[in-house]
Amino acid sequence: MVLLTDVREWVKTFGLFQGYWIGRLSAKKDNTLGIYPLRNFPARREVFSGSAKSYDVTGINFLVHGNSNKDETERLAWVFYNALCASRPAFLMNGKQVYFIRLLYDCPIDVDSDGSVFEYTVQAEFYSERMS
Repeated sequence: MVLLTDVREWVKTFGLFQGYWIGRLSAKKDNTLGIYPLRNFPARREVFSGSAKSYDVTGINFLVHGNSNKDETERLAWVFYNALCASRPAFLMNGKQVYFIRLLYDCPIDVDSDGSVFEYTVQAEFYSERMS
């Protein structure tokens, strides 16, 4: 199973945001990315029919905390979404094999604003090497 810190370090390599956080951050800067576990998403293991492999599945909720410009925030969310889509299959994340990422929606989801800063969420499942 991949951990939130693994995901944070991996998405930093995209070079899209000014900062990254896990959990609550009282003073969020503009154009930052929050990484959270998906709510009501139990960590699980799956075996696909006809496959001898089983996978750990980790649900991740990315919160794109943009700025006071709705258009710029939406564009940033799309650039991030497309970067996840373009991730090559079967890559390493902190020494763990990630076989693929499944995006749960076909676009970033508008979650309105946090005060005067617009936000979008991108939700994904990470299918990774099963850890003993």
